[in-house]
Amino acid sequence: MTIQFLLTNTNHRRMKRITTLLMLMLFMASTVLMGQVTTTNTISSKEMQMMKQRRAVSPNAQTLPTPAERLAAKGKTFVVPSTGGSRAISNINIAVTVDSYFGEASYNIWDYDAGAYIWGTDETFSSSGETKVHVLALTEGSMYDVDCWDTYGDGGIGGVVTNDDTGWPITSWGSTDYTSYGAFGFTAGPGIMPVDITTFPFEEDFETGIIPDEMVQTVGSGAGLRTASSAANNSAYGLLFEGNTSSGWGSTPYSYSAAYDPSKSTHFAAVDMTVVPDGSPGLLTMRYDFVQGYSFNYNYSWFRVLIDGNPLMDADGNYWWQPATHSDDFVQKSFDLSAYQNGGAFTITLQSSCKYYENYYQQGDVAFIDNFEIFYLEIGDFVGIVTSQGAPVDNAEVGLLDGSLTVHTDANGYYEMLNLETGDYDLYAFKDGYNYVEVTGTIVTGVQTQLDINLSPPIMVINPLFIQETLNPEEVLTKYIGIQNVGNGDLYWTAEVVYPVMSNNSNVTNLGSGPAPVYTTGTGFDRGAISETGGRGVESDRDLFECNADALFGNSPVGADNAYWSQYNGTYQQYQQVNGVSDTWTTVTYWGVFLSGTPVTEDHFIGVYQDGGGSAGPLIASYLLPLDPIATGEVLLGSYPIYQWIGTIDPHSETDFWVSCQATSQMYWLTSPTGSGNSSA
Repeated sequence: MTIQFLLTNTNHRRMKRITTLLMLMLFMASTVLMGQVTTTNTISSKEMQMMKQRRAVSPNAQTLPTPAERLAAKGKTFVVPSTGGSRAISNINIAVTVDSYFGEASYNIWDYDAGAYIWGTDETFSSSGETKVHVLALTEGSMYDVDCWDTYGDGGIGGVVTNDDTGWPITSWGSTDYTSYGAFGFTAGPGIMPVDITTFPFEEDFETGIIPDEMVQTVGSGAGLRTASSAANNSAYGLLFEGNTSSGWGSTPYSYSAAYDPSKSTHFAAVDMTVVPDGSPGLLTMRYDFVQGYSFNYNYSWFRVLIDGNPLMDADGNYWWQPATHSDDFVQKSFDLSAYQNGGAFTITLQSSCKYYENYYQQGDVAFIDNFEIFYLEIGDFVGIVTSQGAPVDNAEVGLLDGSLTVHTDANGYYEMLNLETGDYDLYAFKDGYNYVEVTGTIVTGVQTQLDINLSPPIMVINPLFIQETLNPEEVLTKYIGIQNVGNGDLYWTAEVVYPVMSNNSNVTNLGSGPAPVYTTGTGFDRGAISETGGRGVESDRDLFECNADALFGNSPVGADNAYWSQYNGTYQQYQQVNGVSDTWTTVTYWGVFLSGTPVTEDHFIGVYQDGGGSAGPLIASYLLPLDPIATGEVLLGSYPIYQWIGTIDPHSETDFWVSCQATSQMYWLTSPTGSGNSSA
């Protein structure tokens, strides 16, 4: 295929627009011809539109015109100046990279001693994103400027100056640090010698707004590295890593190896730190606050940590990171350096690979670091035995009160909590059937602190302890027994009615059993301790057909002549309206029948609803409780045995509300002319 174009270059700016259009047309044509372009590397129309826009220059960009002296020096032959004696020569490496608009950019080097430019003709570029490197033998101690020009006025050349022999940095600047003209000065010499980290803890919060000398910067032309308020975690400044424009990024990386492929090195920003361990006690550790952001695609934002060039995993086992959303929160990253603390100096590298600069779109492709520290983590252990009345308690839960660590005792009551930072701790211990207890302990560096814990059994108060009564035939007796748990652990109880021996039949009928409700320290009502009353096969008792005398609300089923289907997840749900309750209540009692079969222990639904003014309103709370049926000995319509259920729920203090009761199987809730359901609270 042969394509010919005939263009007239009558206007430079118009020419650039036409060229851009032709490039876009060619790209579209190649896509159709090849038919192999996949969606994985495509970009959105919004991103395509923004890529055509120019990046605004830095708010602190140089805006002064080229000095007249330098304009006059252009094109003149450079004469090596006399420095008045023998002076050392420094091999200076000057690397400059241009943005997408290479035709607008040029540069030269001004020698202050000579009062002239080194090159008689300004240097230019031949392609977008091109990097040119010059190694010059310059007089040590003399001053020079790298002068950059842009004919459009939005900058375009970024650069890094280093000593070619030592590799130490001298100066650097970004492509948006000037408008039409920028002068970036340096003094020829060995460069800034890195400062090793030799004193611990090493802490850096960046509050001076300056990157410390211990952090040696390496920044590609398509990246940025600076302190910024936006990178701070509840402070003034943090360390910001970012990309630049799309120039040099290439295809979207969908893997760690692709993100850090050398082809993307212009978009790498890094700080290197040389760490020299000093043998202090503890585990050498690195920790910092960290968050990332991204523009169009989270695969535009990557971050990693290296030790001597090898990936380093954090405490969670990750060795590279990406943002999850546009609003991630700061998290603390922790790294164990103990494997390197006895082997001499080593180098830590914090490195980003990001496409766009901060706020290019959304957050841009960025990584923020704050509150950086390298320190020796001083640790110790808690060990101990949990006992009750001198006997070991197995499978007891022992934990830190802040919830960060929980362990369980073994068969001998032994527990251990290892590698805790030095300091004071609040702990708790608990096991079902014992009182909950809290203790305090102190971790000392390198010491196993013995912390034994005693669990006491719950204390039950029963009043009266027993009831002995003589009844005449058909006589009804109602008595109440108070069962109080004055501890803070679960307390289980059973109750029996003992009849005089009248025959060979058993003289014991079990009324029921269950855990007594308790209040557990710090957690409120213990939802796991649900009171259940009952058992099946009780002799007919009219008392079971009446609401308790101390009920705050009652709608007795006496006189009920019908029942309505109320089944959990079934077709119908029945409600009882409750009015005028003046105290806290925790128990719901209700009656119902089954059309066939004998009910068994099963889950029952109890729902508490707002008063909707004639109907049930929005749900306040709901409970699914395993309840035993209690046979009342009464029947409905001469055929259907009536049963009672009692459920204990969280404390409620509503005055006017509605209650719904449902069984898992097909229960029919008794009703009477005075209500839509029969219950008491």
